[in-house]
Amino acid sequence: TLTLTDGLVRLGSNDLTIGINGGSDGAITGSSASYVAATLNGGTPGKLIRNVNNVNALYDFPIGDLTTYAPVRVDLNGGTTSLSNASIYAYTKPTKVTGMSSSADKVLNRSWIVEPSGITTPNYDIRYTYGSGEVIGDNTVDLVPIKFSVDTWYKPINSVFPDGTALGNATNINTLPSNTLEWTGLTSFSEFGGAGGNQPLPVELLSFNGTCNEGMVDLLWQTASEFNSSHFDVEKSTDGETWRVLATIPSAGTSNELLTYQTVDNNGTSGSNYYRLRQVDIDGKEKLYDPINVSCAETTAGYFTSYPNPSGSEFQVIVNNKEILGACTLNIVDVHGKVIDQRKIEVKDGINMFVISEKLNPGIYFLNITNGTKTTQVIKHAVK
Repeated sequence: TLTLTDGLVRLGSNDLTIGINGGSDGAITGSSASYVAATLNGGTPGKLIRNVNNVNALYDFPIGDLTTYAPVRVDLNGGTTSLSNASIYAYTKPTKVTGMSSSADKVLNRSWIVEPSGITTPNYDIRYTYGSGEVIGDNTVDLVPIKFSVDTWYKPINSVFPDGTALGNATNINTLPSNTLEWTGLTSFSEFGGAGGNQPLPVELLSFNGTCNEGMVDLLWQTASEFNSSHFDVEKSTDGETWRVLATIPSAGTSNELLTYQTVDNNGTSGSNYYRLRQVDIDGKEKLYDPINVSCAETTAGYFTSYPNPSGSEFQVIVNNKEILGACTLNIVDVHGKVIDQRKIEVKDGINMFVISEKLNPGIYFLNITNGTKTTQVIKHAVK
C-alpha cells in the first residue's frame, strides 16, 4: 500500500509497480498535492503499473506530469486475466491526442496512455481528470472523451463529435467532478483524450413524405438524430407562398435513434397541397425545411414527357391523354415547392406539344398538367 501525502514521485524513465500477480492488487492513493509524475521523459515514458488479480475491481492511477495532476481510474467490469502477468499501466502527456481530427473545434491539450497486459476480452469504464487551462477552442462546445488506436478514432455512442467509430457511452459532464470525463462500456484500451466537434444540427431529417387518400393527407417524417429539439410545426399552403400551422408535434429532445413522426391533414384540397416542417429548439431557435407537394387530384393514365431532358433554357412538353382534354394548367414547381409558372393550355385529342421558353435558372423542376380534379403524373426536368 502506497499512500502519497506530500510532493511528487518523479519516475523519470522508470516504472512503479503496485501489487503482486497471483496475490494482492495492492493500493495507491494520492491527491493534487502528492502524486506520481508518470509522463514522457525524453521520449521514454515513466509508467505507473497496477498488477491485476480481479476483473471486478477499481484501479486508481494518481498520476500527472511535473506540473499538473491528471489522475485516471479504470473500473474493470469483466474480462479474463493471466495470473502470471495481468496488469494495466498508465502515463500522461501534456499534449493533445496523436493525430487530432481537424473536425474538433474544442481540444483537450492533455492525453493519457492506458494499456493492459495479460487481460483478454476486457469490459471497463474509465474516468480521467485534466487541469485548468488545458482546454483549447470554442467554449460553447462540450468536451467528450475520445480515443485513438491503430489509426482509428473512437467516440461515445451518445456523442455529437462528428468523427470516429462509436462505442460505449459518455457520462454527462454536468454530473461529474470538475474537469472530468468518463466513458463506460469499453472493450479496448488506447490513447485517451477529449474533444468537441461542431455543434450538431438540431435535427438530422432523413425524409418527409405525404400521400393523399380520399382527401386526407397522411404526412410522415423520420429523423436520424435530434439535439435539444422541442417540437415540429407542420405548416400548410395551397399556393406555396402563404403558410399556416396545421399541427404542432412534440419531438424527442435529444436522440441518436431513428424516430418516426406523423400527422394527418383531414382537408386535402383538390390539386396541390404544400407542406413544410419548422423545427423549434428548446432554446427557441428554429430551422425551416424545404416544402413538399402532395397532390389530391386523380392521376390519369396517358403519355406525358419533356424533351430534351436535361435541356437548356428552352424545351418541349409533350402530352397525349384523353382524360384531360380541354382547358388545362401546366405547372412548373422548383425543388423548394415554389410555383415558378402556371400557364393555361388547351389539350386536344392526340399528341400535344408545348414549347417552354421561360428563363429558368439551372436546377431541377417538377412538371404536371391539371384539369380540374385530374392530373398527369409529375415528371422531373433538369435545366443545365
